[in-house]
Amino acid sequence: FLMKKVGKKRTLPTLHDYMTIGDNEMGKAFEEIYAGLNEAISHAKGEQTKIIEHTQRSVDVKAIRAKTGMSQQRFCATFGISLGRLRHWEQGLRTPRGTALILLKVVDKNPIAVIEAIAE
Repeated sequence: FLMKKVGKKRTLPTLHDYMTIGDNEMGKAFEEIYAGLNEAISHAKGEQTKIIEHTQRSVDVKAIRAKTGMSQQRFCATFGISLGRLRHWEQGLRTPRGTALILLKVVDKNPIAVIEAIAE
């Protein structure tokens, strides 16, 4: 099935050829992948699709630190963040991810509660 004959020429199969291989699991999986790819292309073109786009809310690390009234050094020592990383975040060279992002969001919402919890 790698090559198909069209007239006197042999050509590679098309995506449709692979989709119509049969009712086996590989054919079904390919159909789902193919449909997802077409939906992604439509979404990228700005067309209406059922795709749910998740965007990450950016955090203003410098403003969060200012809310605590701490210097960069004290903020880093309190929350276990390296000074270099904090500076990169504050300058916009990098963005916090994972547990650091979660911690910063919690500190942003209620800095006093977090500082009290850490102090215990």
